[in-house]
Amino acid sequence: MENLTIGVFGATAPMLAGRALDFFEQEGVVVTWDRVRSSTQQFLDLASGKYDLVETAFDNVIFYALSAANVTRRKLPVRAFASLDGGMDLGVSTRKGISGYGDLHGGSVSVDAPHTGYAFVLYELLEQNGLVRGRDYNVLEHGAVAKRYEQLLQGHADATLLNYGYETLAARQGCGRLARSRDHLFPYQGSVLAALGNVIEQRAVALQGFVAAYRRALDYVTNPLHWPAVVTQISQGRNINESDAEVVLRTELSDVGLSRDVDHIDPVAASTVIRLRMKNGGLELPTGKNQTASLVDKLTRRLG
Repeated sequence: MENLTIGVFGATAPMLAGRALDFFEQEGVVVTWDRVRSSTQQFLDLASGKYDLVETAFDNVIFYALSAANVTRRKLPVRAFASLDGGMDLGVSTRKGISGYGDLHGGSVSVDAPHTGYAFVLYELLEQNGLVRGRDYNVLEHGAVAKRYEQLLQGHADATLLNYGYETLAARQGCGRLARSRDHLFPYQGSVLAALGNVIEQRAVALQGFVAAYRRALDYVTNPLHWPAVVTQISQGRNINESDAEVVLRTELSDVGLSRDVDHIDPVAASTVIRLRMKNGGLELPTGKNQTASLVDKLTRRLG
């Protein structure tokens, strides 16, 4: 048996199903699942070797691979090797009392970290509606999506970017929703599995076992016959009621939800993320006419 430690923001339906049904062990992998607080903590632990792999936004891979201005103070040889989702219905959610973009003037928006993850998606959606970062609103650092959801409900931020079903759960609590990223940035590569290049080479068998188990779990989750069991797994795994778990499952099964082709990172979707990151600067980029395509090749890696 191979041992792997993964840093995850939240357990998706395939991860929960794979754990419940022992798919990972059946593929020869004993997995330690560690819930991360933020991408900053996640990549510090990836760089230190605490994590063998991470479930993270593709934008994080771009930032940590192409900028030494990250918290580790060096560019990491991190590569994405599996596609997990298409953004999970990212969108701008607002606290109660906010009815439009004009209400956000002088207010605050909440992100995981100001220069990583999905923060640039939020800034872009606000900019397209006349709100400029650093001029019209303040940015608060609240960490992963579950924490941002809690902070929004408590009124500690005027808006944030929610996905993974939290956007619908927030709406059930009276929060508003101003935009869906899919209407402005599509296709978009959301979460990926990623690891340092040397780990991908040295732990290839273990990582292949992990992905094989995940594929089996994905097939299980997308089969309608299993949906009642999957709802229960989500409810228990995320400590939410089954009604809310059904909401989460619908998001994961949507066309901007779980990637069906795990081994293929769509270069068009990846390019959307790269262009948005390039627009905001701060990267040490190679030269060349087809820069985006070369970056997709640089930042992704196939197993085996």
